[in-house]
Amino acid sequence: MTVKTATCVWIECDGERCDRDKGWPDEGPYHFESEQSALEYVLGEAGMGWTRLPTGRLLCRGCSVDADCQATGHQWSAWRYGVKVGGQPDPTIQVRWCTHCGGGFEERLTELGGTP
Repeated sequence: MTVKTATCVWIECDGERCDRDKGWPDEGPYHFESEQSALEYVLGEAGMGWTRLPTGRLLCRGCSVDADCQATGHQWSAWRYGVKVGGQPDPTIQVRWCTHCGGGFEERLTELGGTP
């Protein structure tokens, strides 16, 4: 039996919301031969949509979008009627959400004086 050892590099997301895979698909982080090749892969135009913050922190695509909304504000959808149980529109409630991160959500009661 022959035993061999290899050194590899992988990158993990520095975002607070990342799960155990730290920004990678279910199979976990990809392994690279060098730091440069790993950075080129995650930050490159054909890469995975990661970003590097001015502080040097690396964020996966999901955490990058969250950080963008935190820094610049949510990109709100138009107000829409809420939905009653059964799927019918409810004109007494309006909702909107962030079209960028999907994390922001607001609702208002129009019958109590909210304006569309």
